[in-house]
Amino acid sequence: MYFAEKILKIKPYPKQAEILRNFYNPKKRYTHMVLVCGMRSGKTQLGAMATSYELFKLIMLGDPQAHYDLPNGQPIFILHIANSREQAQDTIFAQTAGLLEQSGWFTDHGMEERHNEFVFPQYYLHLRCDHSNSASLAGRTAKAVVLDETARFKDNLGKYSGEAVYYTVSRAVKTFGEEGKVFSVSSPIYEDDFQMRLYNQGLTLPNFLCYQLPTWEMNPRITRKLLDSEFKLNPETAWRDYGARPPAAIEAFFRDRIAIAKAFDDAMPELLEQHSLVPSAMPKPGISYYMAGDPAVKNDAFGLAMVHLENGIIMTDFVTRFTQTEEEPEISAIKIKQFIFSIMAKYPVRSFMIDTWQFPETIQALENAGIFVKQHVVRKAEYDCLKERIYTGKVKIPVNEKLKDELEQLELVHGIRIDHPRNGSKDMADALANAVFECVAEEDAPAEIWSGASGHAPSSEDVTYVLPQVLPIDDEVGFDEIPI
Repeated sequence: MYFAEKILKIKPYPKQAEILRNFYNPKKRYTHMVLVCGMRSGKTQLGAMATSYELFKLIMLGDPQAHYDLPNGQPIFILHIANSREQAQDTIFAQTAGLLEQSGWFTDHGMEERHNEFVFPQYYLHLRCDHSNSASLAGRTAKAVVLDETARFKDNLGKYSGEAVYYTVSRAVKTFGEEGKVFSVSSPIYEDDFQMRLYNQGLTLPNFLCYQLPTWEMNPRITRKLLDSEFKLNPETAWRDYGARPPAAIEAFFRDRIAIAKAFDDAMPELLEQHSLVPSAMPKPGISYYMAGDPAVKNDAFGLAMVHLENGIIMTDFVTRFTQTEEEPEISAIKIKQFIFSIMAKYPVRSFMIDTWQFPETIQALENAGIFVKQHVVRKAEYDCLKERIYTGKVKIPVNEKLKDELEQLELVHGIRIDHPRNGSKDMADALANAVFECVAEEDAPAEIWSGASGHAPSSEDVTYVLPQVLPIDDEVGFDEIPI
């Protein structure tokens, strides 16, 4: 790899060098490269090296426009495209910029840094960072295009979908015939995302070079053993993110039903009879409790859960739900409010989590009583936290067949969203996931100073909470590649 070591002054990983040698083998005439690789594998760095090489070859021509029979002075582009301009700037463009700037060779050939691009005025060359929503992608003459984290492009039939962007930029390099190059690098999300579809299609085409590789085969610095803890805590996610083995478009979120069964402990006491505390129910000294509510989308059910941390184990005090009945076709907000306040009159509840602002009167009453109410939408991150605790035996739940059914039937949709099957529910599961997530986030926080267990619903006069400042938690799951 003379170019990488002498011009860029870096030593590629062995697998990176092998892939680049294969792609630029003059006997093969590859025009498209599709890499499905694990996170932190160095795939983005490989794309940056390929970009730099394409730029190097154009400069070495002296007059690239004349060589390719283009009008004198016509700009030639090399494009970096990601789901957003910020993502492109932070990953592939940032890595390429680092290679060019440390090289010295490119600055000696007149490289100028401008907003969103590097320009070589003498050669009318532009290395530009763009995003998949750019309306001008089709209007440029591009020698090479690198699409970064393609699996995260929009997956629909619109003009900004992965297919639309990919085939638009593929046409942009046609001016250069077999010398026009398109690189698509991404870790997968699910087995039928755009990158995986492109990979499977490319395997059948002679001008496509396709690889599907786990992180440890690409990056010798990250061994499979080094990732053992990731695979233990959440094997499905680890296989997707590091093993480059994506899940099905829709599959069971919990694959290990035995782990779910073990989480339910028939020795745990029942705190509730119907929707009332049993007389023996008492809080434990020095313990903070976390409660969460989850109204169903159709407002036909309301799930509630309360948990606390004890000796490193999250103990579930109860999980219950209010539903419609023939006598009461609508859920009674008054009954839910009375139930919540009956719990808080006896237990020092640190915070109450809810994913919507439904039941505003109940929320207002809680806030007036000094309860910290937090809106927090339950997404995959919260369920990943619950799964990790279940798989490692750090959650205990009283026997509850309805909740067990909900957990077993949860579906992972497109690798990023948790849903329930048709005619199923997940309001209790959502409430439990939200309560556990908050308990974990507050694991090292001091217990509440709480007083006034007077046996009736709390009010601002008889219950005092000393509430810490709780910072909002980012609900989004970051998938950006970490530069090597």
